[in-house]
Amino acid sequence: MNMKLVKGNDPILRTAAEKFDFSNPEIDPVELSLNMTDKMSKLRIMGLSANQFGLPLQVMTIGNPADTSSAFAAFNPLITSYGEEMAVEEEMNPCFPGLFIKIKRPTSIRVRYTTAEMKTDVIKFDGVTARVFQHQYDLLQGLLYTKKANRYYLEKAIKQKKKLDKARKGSVLL
Repeated sequence: MNMKLVKGNDPILRTAAEKFDFSNPEIDPVELSLNMTDKMSKLRIMGLSANQFGLPLQVMTIGNPADTSSAFAAFNPLITSYGEEMAVEEEMNPCFPGLFIKIKRPTSIRVRYTTAEMKTDVIKFDGVTARVFQHQYDLLQGLLYTKKANRYYLEKAIKQKKKLDKARKGSVLL
């Protein structure tokens, strides 16, 4: 399967993904989850959503990119509740290379999703896993992290990215 990231301006990232239809799948769910986990590991990131590859399906993978056995796929995910405690942390999206934005999110969530093997899980996530899940969930709803950021953090991130891009253009590769 060709797993090529779309660019940040692709309209698929701003469109809510369709529910994955296990009764008539357009792609084998196990194959999709394995391919997404593999790509997540190669990119060294903690989460990916299917729409980042041009697939308008409600599927995400999350896990430690250095240990693919820790990864799991969530089909048709739903956040059922949010914790009250909030934290501001930096997030990124490989479709927007070099754009690191601080986002305020709940530190815990309760979720429901279906696995590639069609088993429904209900679980509570805290910390980094909760943050990554929320980021990917937003993507599947067509909500980019650039829209989730407050104006100050977004402008600061854009300035930093421009600086880095300028520095890269000026550097000589040997």
